[in-house]
Amino acid sequence: MNSKLELTQQIIDQMDVLRDSFHHKLMSKGKNIVTDLTILQLEAYLIIGKFKSIKMSDLSTTMNLKAAGATQLVDKLVEHKIVVRRYNPTDRRTVYIELSEFGQTMHQKMKKEHDTTMAEMYESLSELELSQLLIILNRIRV
Repeated sequence: MNSKLELTQQIIDQMDVLRDSFHHKLMSKGKNIVTDLTILQLEAYLIIGKFKSIKMSDLSTTMNLKAAGATQLVDKLVEHKIVVRRYNPTDRRTVYIELSEFGQTMHQKMKKEHDTTMAEMYESLSELELSQLLIILNRIRV
């Protein structure tokens, strides 16, 4: 019988596989939407889109990144012209990250593809299994 630690590791491994599979499916569908994003860049993009405007420090905390790592990540998103930096006029040390106009348009399209892809990934689960999964996910929410 597996120990709790072994089961936990198996779950972590499966979550990684699901994330990678999801990213692959989403990017193969959305080649004309947002191209050349890594999984980390896509996650940042989705977080920024969810919050509309987020402080750089909050983004790095949310993604569990050091400030330098978050800066490099945002630099790449700026290069893709999907986010912009906004500086607080009263405190230039505070930087907000927001979707550009292009990024907002792409985010709406990406959100549709995201929802469709997620629904496809869960198609193999019964209604009971989906209900159980939701209960479990709500219990482990951090």
